[in-house]
Amino acid sequence: MKCNSRKSPGVSEYYTSQSGYFGKDMYKVRVSYGEGTVKDVTVNINVIKN
Repeated sequence: MKCNSRKSPGVSEYYTSQSGYFGKDMYKVRVSYGEGTVKDVTVNINVIKN
């Protein structure tokens, strides 16, 4: 399956789970577009045990 997202230059996101945690988690990002639109996006993550 191929991702159909667009690259956004200059933007990076980092996620670090609590030490020893694995399972479902999430975080929210507020995205502001140039024309004034602002959207809240929820990113769902499945943290795996290494």
